[in-house]
Amino acid sequence: MGLARAALDAAVGHARERRQFGRPIADFQGLRFLLADMATQVEAGRALYLEAARLRDEGRPFGRCAAMAKLFCTDAAMRVTTDAVQVLGGYGYTADFPVERFLREAKMLQIVEGPIRSSGWSSPVTWSDQSPADPDGPVHPDGSRGEPGPLLVAVAGRARP
Repeated sequence: MGLARAALDAAVGHARERRQFGRPIADFQGLRFLLADMATQVEAGRALYLEAARLRDEGRPFGRCAAMAKLFCTDAAMRVTTDAVQVLGGYGYTADFPVERFLREAKMLQIVEGPIRSSGWSSPVTWSDQSPADPDGPVHPDGSRGEPGPLLVAVAGRARP
C-alpha cells in the first residue's frame, strides 16, 4: 500500500497547490470526495494486510487473509494511482511527476498477480487455511489439496517445505 499512499500524498499535495478560479482545487467538493475515496482505499488495504500479519505473528492460519490482502491491495493501488493521475490532469501523464510511474508500477503488480486470479486463489471463500484438522493443506477451488504456488507463498510469508 506504500505505492497507493505515495500516489495519494502526491495528489493531495497537488490539489493544495493548484489553483483554479482563484482558490486551490482541493476546495472543490467533487475533488474532496475523490481524495476521501482514495484515502479510504489506502486505509482499508493497510488494515487488511496488518490483520494477515497479526494472524501470522500469533501462529494462527493466515493464508486466506493474506490472499485477500494481496488481491485487495493490488487492486486498490491501481484505483488510487489512476485517480491520482486524474487529480493531476495533464501533469499526471508526464514523467516530470511521480504519479505517472506509480500508475505503471501499480499495473505491474496486477499483472504479477495474474496467476493467482486465474487459478481461483482470488476467491478465498472457496478454500480453507491449513489447520491441524486439515494436514494436507488448503482445498483448492478445483478440489485438489496442497500448498499454494510460490507467489502466494511469498506474499503470505510461508516457508515452503
